[in-house]
Amino acid sequence: MRLSGRWTDENRAALEALLARGFKRQPIAIFDWDHTCIGGDTANAVFHQLCRDLAFRFDHPEFPDWVEEIPVPTRILECVELFWARPSRETRAALRFELERTRWALHESEDDNQAWAWDSGAFIGWTPGEVREYTRRVIARELAQPLRDERLAHPGHMSHSARVRDGHVGAAAVEQNLSGVHYLERARLMRAMDADADMTLSLARGLRVRNEIRELMYEMRAANWAVFVITASPQWEIEAFAERYFLAPRQIIGMRRAVVDGRIRAALEPPCSWGDGKLDAFQRFVMRDRIPNFCAGDSVGDWKLLEWASDCALVVEPTPESLRDFARWKRSVGETWLVQEFAA
Repeated sequence: MRLSGRWTDENRAALEALLARGFKRQPIAIFDWDHTCIGGDTANAVFHQLCRDLAFRFDHPEFPDWVEEIPVPTRILECVELFWARPSRETRAALRFELERTRWALHESEDDNQAWAWDSGAFIGWTPGEVREYTRRVIARELAQPLRDERLAHPGHMSHSARVRDGHVGAAAVEQNLSGVHYLERARLMRAMDADADMTLSLARGLRVRNEIRELMYEMRAANWAVFVITASPQWEIEAFAERYFLAPRQIIGMRRAVVDGRIRAALEPPCSWGDGKLDAFQRFVMRDRIPNFCAGDSVGDWKLLEWASDCALVVEPTPESLRDFARWKRSVGETWLVQEFAA
């Protein structure tokens, strides 16, 4: 057996040797998903499409709970009220921009656990099956997209002609005169600050299957490895993408919300599968009395899990310099830490 694709010669040899080894007990492999198993980020792509479609269940009674669980200021609820009161191209664009801006601000904050956990609540009111089907459509569209950045500008200071020409209209283009509710007062203060009037958001487009990882997973299963994905992305989204890698839903562990009477609710189900929470997820859903033999990841959120691997750790580029340097140090002391770049 020879692994094909873009592996470096050194990494290919190390992985082939790992696959050829005999283990007394069934070996366990853990993969991060986004930017590791695939090129791109599934949660980003799905959230961006939700915002384009305004497919959120805004009328669900727990939608405000999801919005208000985060610590960053947001006008989402105000923009929803405006869109309902005066549905138009302008109010629709304002709502889309505010959803994207709020998520961007949350991911720029210091609480990565809360940022990734918030994404899993975007489907409040949906069934898990509806999430998987919507994600399948997004994936099919993004696999056909060129890898690029889409720019979403706040149009508050754009001229009317430019807005018409470019189709960019945002929050500041709409007169906002609702009153009497606490979140509207917060939004008024934000407008007074005019904090985001010149903001332009960069939205990544395009996803790619990494055939090298898909083949590695296949060869591991053929060699009697137990293969799992532990991801900070919403679990039902990754279940839909992992079908293309011949992985069953039971092999996917990600961020989840409670499901009551078949519908997704606001309550977060622990553990939060980012950073140290990935270790908790492994112990809860995979194995309590063992550690994984192999782990693959790309970010500081995977660091602890990578350190835990007993036989091999695979770091996929691009990765933070601190993690890359740590991997090189681990190799210098004789441990099997591999650093691999898959050119686009």
